[in-house]
Amino acid sequence: MTVSRLRALSTRRDQPGRLCLWTIFGFGLAAHAFSYFSLFYSHDSLIHIYVNDAEFLHEISLGRFLQPYFFRIFGRIPSPWLYGLFSLLWLTASLYLLVRLFDIRRSFTIVAIGALMVTSTSLSITNATYFYVNQIYQFAFLCTVAAAFLLERHRFGFLSGALLITVSLGLYQSYLASACGLIMMLFLLKTLTGPTTLKQLGIFVLKSAAMVAIGCLLYQITLKWYLAYKGLSLSEEYNGLAKLSSFQWSELGSLIVSAYVYFINAYLSPFSDKPVLMALCYLILSLFGFLSFAFLLKRSQKKPLLLFLSVLVLLLFPLCLNMMFVLSMRDIHQLMIYPFILFPIAMLLFIDQADWLTIPEICKSRFPLQLLTTVCILIATIGITFSNISFANRLYVKKSLEYQATVSAMNRIICEMERTSGYQVGLTPVAIYGTLPGSTIDSPRTGFEEFTKAIGSQYTYSITYESTLVSFMEYVMGYPIRWNDDDAFDAIAEEMPMFPAAGYCKMVDGTLSD
Repeated sequence: MTVSRLRALSTRRDQPGRLCLWTIFGFGLAAHAFSYFSLFYSHDSLIHIYVNDAEFLHEISLGRFLQPYFFRIFGRIPSPWLYGLFSLLWLTASLYLLVRLFDIRRSFTIVAIGALMVTSTSLSITNATYFYVNQIYQFAFLCTVAAAFLLERHRFGFLSGALLITVSLGLYQSYLASACGLIMMLFLLKTLTGPTTLKQLGIFVLKSAAMVAIGCLLYQITLKWYLAYKGLSLSEEYNGLAKLSSFQWSELGSLIVSAYVYFINAYLSPFSDKPVLMALCYLILSLFGFLSFAFLLKRSQKKPLLLFLSVLVLLLFPLCLNMMFVLSMRDIHQLMIYPFILFPIAMLLFIDQADWLTIPEICKSRFPLQLLTTVCILIATIGITFSNISFANRLYVKKSLEYQATVSAMNRIICEMERTSGYQVGLTPVAIYGTLPGSTIDSPRTGFEEFTKAIGSQYTYSITYESTLVSFMEYVMGYPIRWNDDDAFDAIAEEMPMFPAAGYCKMVDGTLSD
């Protein structure tokens, strides 16, 4: 392939909307079609097969007071395919707005950014065990992208952007990091590529701060009113908003250091069945991204103060994307780190803006360096995307195997229940203690060890706690059970054999104990 053809491939610009649609749906289906067209309810998704009013109140108490409206619109029974479809639509809109926001010129950059967005391991982990919120989270992300777009393109867009940030917070608070990250990316590109003065940057910073502050304030006011209206208080659970009230300023220094370490580890030791390949690809992409940043910094010929601010913002960028790590006092998991995707996107934007096919002209070397640069970026992007697609599909296979094993085990338990003398289906009280993970039949699957690091995927069976057992029996098995929640049976259960040992199922004082 000649240099002219490489340049033509890189600079070709199709209709952005069509390209965004094909990119998201093409790579999205390659990565997630298994989860969209299959049933493997597991962990939290079991108690959300049907989202009742109690779950609505629970989400509101966590600060996600707008989530119930999604279930009212799309139905209280989340459909994997329907939610997957809208998740891809929201991501298509997000990609399109990013293309418009950053004026991305090359088809390759558009495809690369879209592929990284839709195959993110954070999205795969959500689909595997928490698919009932996948489109909700992606809509929250879309709101942050739209907020940044309005901030940049309209004079008073920061006001409407604040409303969108309020909506995003009302759906999932962790995506506030993506709004702040996009603002920092805009700041960097303004200082590096545009004729921006210090005064213009100051106005932009003030508008950005006002948008985020107003959005957070409106969220707090609306949430407090809504909680009072529903007669609720903020939940003290590990992922609740009340957790922020326990923030200790004395630990700020160590939290910041730990946040940087966590962020770096996310790329050097990623959640993947090919972690070495992924880490190498991220390093290659980061290397060319930082080189492009340095080139843009040199070419901009701005005042020293602006150059200093650019470097400072770039150094703070990872901390911004991982701000929830600090605010939650290290209480973070993979569903909360989708904003991390903005880091490789920023690297691709720097490469795009630096026009890496022309950098060799400055280096007094044309073809070899051009070809090397092109190949390296292509390999890195393809490597990350392929690894993400492989990880997603293998993770879904794991969850599917667990689901089938759980159905098989529960069939055995039901058969033993019905063989027990004195038991009447739907009439006899039943007390089942413990869960299948941790039982004597619990056996890890060889080759799936890497996936156990993902939240919600560390188990070997779909049933992971008591509420999921109740949902599994009612919705998956369709078996009528009259549950006995009397704590008095706990001591009896400790003395009983564990499934599948003989005698694990017997009648005790009129209650069937398992």
